Amino acid sequence: NRLGLTAGYERESAELDLHSYDRWRLSLRYDRRLPWELALFAVARLTETDYEDPHPVFAKTREDETLYLNFGFSRVLWRSADSRRSLSGQLAYARTDTDSTIPIYEYTKNVYDLALTYTF
Repeated sequence: NRLGLTAGYERESAELDLHSYDRWRLSLRYDRRLPWELALFAVARLTETDYEDPHPVFAKTREDETLYLNFGFSRVLWRSADSRRSLSGQLAYARTDTDSTIPIYEYTKNVYDLALTYTF
């Protein structure tokens, strides 16, 4: 099992202050090995973005809050006799929800992934 906590800060200094922002991020990740060479992971990340100048069209300063959730399973499908090579499959889902002080920047996104990884 593995549990990780990450905190971050980002500063964007764009040519136009309209596009400059401060961003804070807090993320939690959990990984767990399961029987039959299965593994589970789950991620939750909260991001707060504060833009510097008011938006000229909407006459207000933009502030966004984003919640990102991601979880999935992976499994080793094949492993060589010497364990130096393997093929794994992963099935994952991610959802992003963004709220903003300017409604046109609000959105929800759903992503479904199926991946194969060959390790050598």
